[in-house]
Amino acid sequence: MKIIGRNLFILFLLLFSGCGRGYIQLKKEVSRQDSFVIPEVPFYKQLGNTCGPSALASILSYWGIKFDYEKLIKELYVPGLGGSLDFEIAFYPRKFNLWSKYAQENFSYLKERIREKIPLIVLQKELPIKGGYHYLVVFGFDDAKEKILVHTGRSSFLWLSYNSFFKKWEKADFGTITICPPEKVTWELEPEDYFYLGYLLERKEEWEKAEEIYQRLVEVLPQEKTIYFNLGNVYFQKGEYLKAEEAYKKAIALDKNFGDAYNNLAYLYLKTKKNLKEAEELIKKAIDIEPKKDYLDTLNQIRKEVGND
Repeated sequence: MKIIGRNLFILFLLLFSGCGRGYIQLKKEVSRQDSFVIPEVPFYKQLGNTCGPSALASILSYWGIKFDYEKLIKELYVPGLGGSLDFEIAFYPRKFNLWSKYAQENFSYLKERIREKIPLIVLQKELPIKGGYHYLVVFGFDDAKEKILVHTGRSSFLWLSYNSFFKKWEKADFGTITICPPEKVTWELEPEDYFYLGYLLERKEEWEKAEEIYQRLVEVLPQEKTIYFNLGNVYFQKGEYLKAEEAYKKAIALDKNFGDAYNNLAYLYLKTKKNLKEAEELIKKAIDIEPKKDYLDTLNQIRKEVGND
């Protein structure tokens, strides 16, 4: 038996920040003269209308992910649509434990991420028909020249004018896909995004960073049981058993029917050979809630340990 993990796995919320600001707003955002280019962003030439997989391949390769480009195209290209769905492009990197999100962003956001050496995928509306969208990789800008550096899928290292880029991006509702290792995420997020970030950090065994994320969530959502449960799991992995015990108890206090929390607290007592009788009572409560195999395994281990005392 082992500690059970539970995370609020938020699939995809499109957190839009509004649009229609126009080119005047863009001019305000570039009032501070600046420039930056991320070096060595790989280019993958699109095959037909595969600009989505092409853009994603550039980002995955940039972060050192190994993949088969032809397989990537087969998995993401939809022949009936003549292209790829934005949410599928955004969701795909999660299988590699990368942070990924689709959202409507602004030009300042693009520049901030580029300065942090995080290339982005943006959508542009190229044709005045249903669909007609195109994916670009953005990885540099120059305010003095008012140009932005992109891979288009057709061309590499192409400088586009801010005006041309912005107009087509605006028509695509400023669609932006951010993809990076979770430890690179340093900007403010929505609460549900912090849950996912914590999940990724746990997967990578970045316990200190995961703890920091969940502690931040406690401040925002102090009555959310899953935060304390996840904190308990992080503390358990760090060997901070008293803190783990406290966190599991808090989760149970918030939900008396939280079977996984009963299980993990019982397993904690088993691991530390502490309060074995209480551990047995806790796991029985979990089984009463739902007789999961994991719970039954925990009960058997506890009874075996009690029998050896």
